[in-house]
Amino acid sequence: MRHQATTMSRRTQQFNALQQHLESELLIEESVLSVEELCDKLTKETLPSDITLIAKPSKTLLKLSHDEKLGPK
Repeated sequence: MRHQATTMSRRTQQFNALQQHLESELLIEESVLSVEELCDKLTKETLPSDITLIAKPSKTLLKLSHDEKLGPK
């Protein structure tokens, strides 16, 4: 019984370590260093139909606008 508990604990620790590693990798992949880079990434993404991306890189402005009238499609 104790061996089973030790094995389960080890598996849980390994799973948690893997999950933390994957979360860290995702954060690194998703991080941006500038508004322009953020704008580029958001432009390539598929945004929900009720969200509009307004980008003015020359003004360093990036805005996500929500319009309930557009709604999900």
